[in-house]
Amino acid sequence: MNRLLVAAGAIFKDPARFVGETVGIAGEHTTGNELAAGLSEVFGEPVRYQHVPAEVFRELSFLGADLAANMFQFVAEENGYGRRRDVALARSLNPSLVGFTEWVAATRGRVPVQV
Repeated sequence: MNRLLVAAGAIFKDPARFVGETVGIAGEHTTGNELAAGLSEVFGEPVRYQHVPAEVFRELSFLGADLAANMFQFVAEENGYGRRRDVALARSLNPSLVGFTEWVAATRGRVPVQV
């Protein structure tokens, strides 16, 4: 079952605790460099994080580049928005939440690798 749905279900099972609250779900908080390190670890190849400004990313020629750029811009401008997602609370709602590196290791077979 979807890990987010499990957390949502836990919230609905305890409505008195969460009424009027906003609950963000995150398995961990990571930086671009930490994401690259996780990919390097799982795939055994060096991966380097390279910041690309939203206005540059928006002009890339793949489907959805503009939407992805908007998301990246939002996160950058909200400075800390993601930190409002309480990892301890999220993991108490769904103990099966995992961090990025563990998730990549578990799903690596679905990632197309080019040689």
